[in-house]
Amino acid sequence: MFHQFVKKTDKTPPKELKVARKRMKEWKDVDA
Repeated sequence: MFHQFVKKTDKTPPKELKVARKRMKEWKDVDA
């Protein structure tokens, strides 16, 4: 896992989703 956070609920905080998507996009851009 690239970015860890304390999971208090089953719902992922929107902020964390945004960070994850941004990092995934960066990884894909690097691979391309």
